[in-house]
Amino acid sequence: MTGSSTVAEGPNGQVLGPLSTSYDYDTAVEQMALMAFTLEEQGTSLDGIGIATPAVIEDGDLIGTFSLRRREWKGAHLQQDMAKRTGIPVENIILLQEAEAGALAEQEARSDIGLGFFVDIGGSFNGGPYSKSNLRRHHVAPRIALDNPGHEFLRYGAACHCGKHGCVQSFVSGYALRQASRRKIEEIPSNDGIWDHFKMDLVNSVAITIARYKNAYGKSVEMVSLCGSVVEKGPDTLDSLRSGLLPMLGTQTPEVVEAKHGSRSALVGIRIAVRRLLTQ
Repeated sequence: MTGSSTVAEGPNGQVLGPLSTSYDYDTAVEQMALMAFTLEEQGTSLDGIGIATPAVIEDGDLIGTFSLRRREWKGAHLQQDMAKRTGIPVENIILLQEAEAGALAEQEARSDIGLGFFVDIGGSFNGGPYSKSNLRRHHVAPRIALDNPGHEFLRYGAACHCGKHGCVQSFVSGYALRQASRRKIEEIPSNDGIWDHFKMDLVNSVAITIARYKNAYGKSVEMVSLCGSVVEKGPDTLDSLRSGLLPMLGTQTPEVVEAKHGSRSALVGIRIAVRRLLTQ
C-alpha cells in the first residue's frame, strides 16, 4: 500500500489492483479487507495477511505517515483494524515498511551474501542492509535491518520534502529528477546533462551508505542491489554506478546488480514474511 495505489497478491499468484488508495483511512482499510475477501472468493483460503507500506510502523501502528501523504493517519492501529475487518487473528497480520520487505526478498534471493545493500530508487531513495547473518532481533526478518538512507545528508543545494536540506533523496530520486527537469523520467533525453549530475550524486550516496554499514557492521558491502523506476528508466544507471565506485573503493568495490525481483521486491518480501509468520 502506497499513497497512490494499493495492490493485493494471493498465495497462488492472483493479483488485484492497483487501485487508487483512498484518502479516508477507514475506507482504505475496507478496501484492503475487500481485496482479501475477493481473493478468498476466488478459492484461496487466507490464514494471514501482510502489508508493505512506506509508512513508519511500530507495534502494528502507523507512527509516521508523511511518505503516505496522509498526515491524519498518524497513530492509526492498522494491524488491529485489519484484524477486526477480516476476522484474521491480529497475530497473523504483519506490517513491514516497503524497504524492509524489499530487502527481505533480496536477502532470500542472495542468501550467500555476507553484507549487501538493497536500494529502491523510485519516487524516493529507500532501502537497507541485508546479510547471511542476523542484523537484528526480528521474528521473521532478522537478516535485514531498518535504515533511512534517503535522509542522510549528501550536500547543500536542495530542500527535501521531509523538511530538511541536503538529503540524499533530494538529489537521487524520481522526485528530485522531476523537480529539476519539470518532466517525467521517461521524457528526459539520455544525453541531458541532468543525468550526469544524477549519476555523480548516486555514486556519492551509495559510497556514503557503504561507509556507514562498514562502521556499523564491521564488514564491507559485497553487493548493491537496485530497483525502482529511475533504475529501470534511467540511462546506464547500473554501469555508471559500477564505474563511479571503482576508483573510490578499489578492491572493496561491491558488485552492482539489479534486484532479483525488481519493482515487485516489496510484494515478494511481504509474502515471504507472511509465510514465515504462519510456519513458526
